[in-house]
Amino acid sequence: DLETEGGQTLRVEQVRWTVEAPEKIRPTAVTICTMNRADDCLKNLQALAADVSSLETLDTIYVADQGTDLVESRDGFEQVAKDLADKLHYIKQPNLGGAGGFTRGLYEVAGHTATEHANVLFMDDDVLLEPDLVIRMTAFSNRAANPIIVGGQMLNLFHPNQLHVGAEYARLNTLEPGQPVEHSLTTADLLGVDEETLKPNRQERRLDAGYNGWWSCLIPYEVVQATGYPMPFFFQWDDAEYSYRARAHGFPTVTLPGAGVWHADFHMKDWDEWHRYFNLRNSIITAALHSPFNLNLLSRVLLAQLVRYLLGMQYGLSATLIKAVEDFLEGPEVLRDGGVEAMKEIRRIRDQYPETKRHKATDVPGIA
Repeated sequence: DLETEGGQTLRVEQVRWTVEAPEKIRPTAVTICTMNRADDCLKNLQALAADVSSLETLDTIYVADQGTDLVESRDGFEQVAKDLADKLHYIKQPNLGGAGGFTRGLYEVAGHTATEHANVLFMDDDVLLEPDLVIRMTAFSNRAANPIIVGGQMLNLFHPNQLHVGAEYARLNTLEPGQPVEHSLTTADLLGVDEETLKPNRQERRLDAGYNGWWSCLIPYEVVQATGYPMPFFFQWDDAEYSYRARAHGFPTVTLPGAGVWHADFHMKDWDEWHRYFNLRNSIITAALHSPFNLNLLSRVLLAQLVRYLLGMQYGLSATLIKAVEDFLEGPEVLRDGGVEAMKEIRRIRDQYPETKRHKATDVPGIA
């Protein structure tokens, strides 16, 4: 609402930035992978349903539910299914991790030769969503001269005006994801100023990302045709590997400012968890596929990590690293079931080490 000098109030509604329409407006299919985050997933479906009238290019929503606490069990699901009508396709399948859930949606769209879909938008189940994301990413992709992967940015949920990183890449041979590309803002207050230049934090440069996280990432149909499906990594590094493989086929990745979601701050998460196995194993596989794979350098990196974990008495984490390396050396066969057995086994291994178990602060003996 705006107040004029005369004291009148003017209301401005439905503001849109537009460009010339492309020759063909290609619709987008949203794919949400969820596992026991029923309430979070339902909120995002409700957000899309509430704005579905303005989401003209949103053709279909695929929900791959891999959990035991199902989204369809919630009271609001029946209503949101009614609101979204034939746009919603709810799929239940075993837990195949994020890679398996997203791949299912990709298969539903690109696996059928008669499909009308052109874009597939991956989206996490636990993000805070602004539905306009679908419009912006679809419009940008449809105006691109050549097919490209369009990534949405991540903002920190607990610091809502803080950008995680403008655009990122991975140092593959040293197993370091999440590196900001040159000139990229990182952990930046988008309402603040740069401490060195004292100028507002603005994203004015076009940045070529190495990859984009699948908290929100749009993949055109042509990319899938040329690149194939994601690796059956179960969890972590699937997004990076896919972007680097797509780049080898001539499809770069661009992280689009002004299009993004709010996701739980990464630094709030526990690093010493079972999923660290997948982070390590899959990072080595990605390095083997898409880097010079300098074994001397990689061995030093892994040895340094192992020594650090041992000195910190993180024996479960040490065992996790060793298991990841051993399974990499086993070869591609370890990926055959999509990671189901690997998840069970690494949890069994870690369960033998008491320091891997989480305890409530109020349960610590001898401390009031």
